[in-house]
Amino acid sequence: MNLFILTVSLALVGLPISSSFSFVFALNQSLTYEDPSLGFKFQYPAIWKQILEKDMEGTGVAFSPLPTSPTEHFADLLIYTTDHQENITLKQYLREFILEQLCCVDNQSLKYNETKLSGIPSINASWNLTKENNQVYGKALLNFAIKDGIAYVIHYDANLETFARWLPEVKNIINSFQIID
Repeated sequence: MNLFILTVSLALVGLPISSSFSFVFALNQSLTYEDPSLGFKFQYPAIWKQILEKDMEGTGVAFSPLPTSPTEHFADLLIYTTDHQENITLKQYLREFILEQLCCVDNQSLKYNETKLSGIPSINASWNLTKENNQVYGKALLNFAIKDGIAYVIHYDANLETFARWLPEVKNIINSFQIID
């Protein structure tokens, strides 16, 4: 946890002007999101805002570190579940996910590695988001695992500057993610 030390000098009656107090504020306080109906929980930065209590299908939630008003800067974190065919591998699921994206995936920038999510095998992937003219305007990160016929998906999209700024927090969210029964 990052800490910020604030020293305040107070001149009080009976105290010399050089007296000071040190206050420690935890800047990166975290909250826990837990939803047994979705089957997961995770910690997220307290300054992030939950922008959707449940997605339209009721299978996930959305958070953002930015104000929810329209702006050129964007950052969205979607965490959701979806039914999954047992006989499809993680790599096949990644391929299907990419093919289902309506736009913006720069396939040449796609990178992935096998890792763990909530202690089970998962894939962590990233790629550039591009406009029709192939101009890169953002980046995406995807981490997902499959357990008992359900895919648990963490999907982060942001413009380039914002992506880099919030990536450490997103990694902390991924590391804290737990599948619950």
